[in-house]
Amino acid sequence: MTGEQSSKIKKFIDDKNINYLIAIGGANEYRTRGIPRGWLISAEGKVVWEGHPGSLTKAMIEEELKHVRFGPTFKLPKALKRAELYLNNYRYADGIKALEKYLKRPKDDDVAAKAKDALEKITKYGKESIEEANKLVDEGQYEKVMQLLSSTEKNFKKHQIGKDATARLKALKKDKEHKVELELASLVMKARLYMDAGGNRQAAAMLKKALKQKKFADTKMLETVQEVFDEAYGKL
Repeated sequence: MTGEQSSKIKKFIDDKNINYLIAIGGANEYRTRGIPRGWLISAEGKVVWEGHPGSLTKAMIEEELKHVRFGPTFKLPKALKRAELYLNNYRYADGIKALEKYLKRPKDDDVAAKAKDALEKITKYGKESIEEANKLVDEGQYEKVMQLLSSTEKNFKKHQIGKDATARLKALKKDKEHKVELELASLVMKARLYMDAGGNRQAAAMLKKALKQKKFADTKMLETVQEVFDEAYGKL
């Protein structure tokens, strides 16, 4: 993790032959007086552990990974490289379109079979994403609902799966019970963005206002709002 610009650290990375992920930006949130220092971040972007990297166990990491939903990755034949590029960069609608285009005039049976498998895999993933969002609604995990439906809507844009995600999100926002929950979820997500940019004061102010509003009094998201407010306020 570094707060430096990518142009400044590229030479260092190349000289040291660093082949692991380097996070750029947000370094203000992970200041420490000593190194090495590690942080374990949850799927919601919350620091769930901090300390010496040697104390971070595999079990702790695996527990957090249970809450992360990874998209599928693809390794396709040369004739489907454009589709592979789209799919591995979360442009699922474009990837589906490229696969379907090949399948209209297939030139190789083996490639066609792989195209069909990829098409089935990504379509299944999209439909399961919406199903997972519906389960999260029942569990009251509205922040994850917003994240999942919004990402599905974006990644499958102009495809029927993306349209289904849009329709589901609109339906939830029209429902009296879910509307206020999603409003709070959006507020929490916005507050987290402020905090990532060092705007803890702004985040604390908006969350404090929400905590005082009567319409949010009996919501499931209120506890999360309180937790994020305490985190933001504690960093002022």
